[in-house]
Amino acid sequence: MGVFFYGRRMYDRAIAEFAQVARLLPVFPGIHYNLGGALFGKGRFAEAEAAFRAGLDQDPDHLEARYFLGLTLRELGRPAEALQEMKAVLRAGPPERLRREALEQIAILRDELAAAEAAGRGR
Repeated sequence: MGVFFYGRRMYDRAIAEFAQVARLLPVFPGIHYNLGGALFGKGRFAEAEAAFRAGLDQDPDHLEARYFLGLTLRELGRPAEALQEMKAVLRAGPPERLRREALEQIAILRDELAAAEAAGRGR
């Protein structure tokens, strides 16, 4: 049911469903990814980070979870960490769609980091 609610952007309901399954099956990495996605969609980024990391602890090769962890870190104002996650996605040889999205995020993150560095020098 969580996927049903997630697909309809009913994130609160999806979070409740995914969280219940995660409590019952804590060693199922996919459920942590799904929970992280719903939390991300709701703007609950710190909780999304924890969910993505829980899934990656069990399956470090879950590229979608790593990509979304990078997006989450960016939302949390941690672009350097986000950049490292996006680079890890690329190193793993992702499918073309995910490769393009990671490259786009890398360009954005590099620009953000360069702007922050320039602003720091201008003080």
